[in-house]
Amino acid sequence: MGKLAGRWLMAAAVIHILLGVWFGRSALASLAEEGFFNTVDPHKDRQLVFWFIFAGLALLLLGHLMCWAAAAGRCLPAVLGWELLAVAVVGGVLMPVSGWFLIMVPGILIVVASKKSKCSTQRAEGS
Repeated sequence: MGKLAGRWLMAAAVIHILLGVWFGRSALASLAEEGFFNTVDPHKDRQLVFWFIFAGLALLLLGHLMCWAAAAGRCLPAVLGWELLAVAVVGGVLMPVSGWFLIMVPGILIVVASKKSKCSTQRAEGS
């Protein structure tokens, strides 16, 4: 389930990045016109787009790491699932009309997978 959780997170990240590029296209265009270097601050629209895209990139990296761990036969730690769930709940409460619920799915998958015997055995062996 770790690979599925990672792929789900990467898909959510790609959607996040694409939405950031699409809705922030005017801010990105003005940023590009100025040559990129030191052109984000103090423009609030550019800051929003910058962090929106980079948050998506961070999720993409985490999803990739999750897929890598699963491909190596490693179980993802339950705490990662609980942390993703906590972040999703807080984000969803603060912004109900958003994609925070997408982060719940990999969190649930990780927690469920950590309860399975293979992950429990892996923890007991200390590997």
